[in-house]
Amino acid sequence: AVCDTDLNILSGLGALLDHSLIRHSDRHGPSARFGMLETIREYGQEQLEQTTYAAAVRDRHAQYFTDPAERVSPHLDDAGAAPWFNLLDDEHGNLLTALDWLLRRRDLEHGPRLVGALREYWFWRGRSVEGLARAEAYLSMPEMSTPTSARALALATAAWLSHWLGNGARAIALGAEALAIWDEIGDRTHSASLYISVGLAAQEIEGIVQAREYWTRGLDMARESGDAVSSARLLTNLGHAAQELGDLDLAAEHLAESQSVAMLIESQEALALVKHALGRLAYQRQDIPRAASLFRESLELYRDIGFTWGVARAIGKLAILAQHNRDAPRAARLFGCSDALHRRLASPMSRVQRQDHEPVIEATRAMLGDVAFDAAWAEGAAMSLEQAVAYALATGASQGAEQPDTLARLTPRELDVLRLVATGLTDAEVAERLFLSRRTVSSHLTSIYSKLGVSSRAAATRYAVDNGLT
Repeated sequence: AVCDTDLNILSGLGALLDHSLIRHSDRHGPSARFGMLETIREYGQEQLEQTTYAAAVRDRHAQYFTDPAERVSPHLDDAGAAPWFNLLDDEHGNLLTALDWLLRRRDLEHGPRLVGALREYWFWRGRSVEGLARAEAYLSMPEMSTPTSARALALATAAWLSHWLGNGARAIALGAEALAIWDEIGDRTHSASLYISVGLAAQEIEGIVQAREYWTRGLDMARESGDAVSSARLLTNLGHAAQELGDLDLAAEHLAESQSVAMLIESQEALALVKHALGRLAYQRQDIPRAASLFRESLELYRDIGFTWGVARAIGKLAILAQHNRDAPRAARLFGCSDALHRRLASPMSRVQRQDHEPVIEATRAMLGDVAFDAAWAEGAAMSLEQAVAYALATGASQGAEQPDTLARLTPRELDVLRLVATGLTDAEVAERLFLSRRTVSSHLTSIYSKLGVSSRAAATRYAVDNGLT
């Protein structure tokens, strides 16, 4: 597709491979990929630039990667998004090469399309800096000043990424212009999702009431257009707004609806976000075991979809729970992990995160003393992403230090089930409350009976009551 040649490509690749000019990678399974040493690539590029057809080859290369990126983009919110993200990871170098060439060519058709298609990828993969640079480069072109769909795509991408990099005022201004253009041209395809980031930025700059207005508008658009993923995200944000404004019942209502939508469409990212929000609500209601279970579940989902910013958030919440359980060294390490991940992403904590963290960090420091606290924090900050996640999810991370050994053997989800069973709920009611199947609840109960050494529902309930779970 790129070389536009009638030559036998496989034969040509075989000859290059035989002479060790290219290398075959088998890490992609049945999908064969080839690469070359940087010095050889540079030499080949020099030879290409001396020909009369270099620009045509680069044009075809850029076109080849623009189309699939646009086809992949809608799948980044699907239940099976991981392979699509992995595909973009594999093509990351090609995508940036294509986009930078389109910028050099001042291509106002394919370039903004590619910028828009990569927005979710840049966000979820923690590549906001490189994405914002490309979007801003297009916006700086004089020929991009007219209110077109291409400009709106670049504006929306820049707005989204500006927020995650801590520039809320810029995000609001860019987002407002993009929304106005889409209104003018009668295309609101992307408006609902943009209201998510504009609202988040407004929360930092203008306050939660204004943020709620943006999210409410976005939810109306999402429902009208059938955008279920944006609906789930916006409901999660509205749940957070209600919680901040003191209406915990409304917050629970919004979050329950968000979780139902996320489960219906099998969106891992939407489910990760709402479980995190539900964990925060459970913590505010002092349901610590449930909060721990939800934060751990959200962390696992964030890890599975490769969302480092989400991982950093969830680890921070587990640090708060560690301090609640009076495990100050663990809390300090987890806070160090969370802070370091945010710094690596160049994505500062939100105002709400800072409000949640700062008093607990102060309490942890007071409990440990400066020297021990700083040492534990440094240990956490030095962990790799994989080490940080493993440490945060380690057995017993969410259990209180004062719980009996037998009870501590139960998983966070088993504790949730036991607590609800002890209040007199049936299996069906427990399943509905925890968004599980009845079969899963039954399986959890079997495990609970075995770990507690009991043989009946009544005995398990008595154990829960005697150990303060109700």
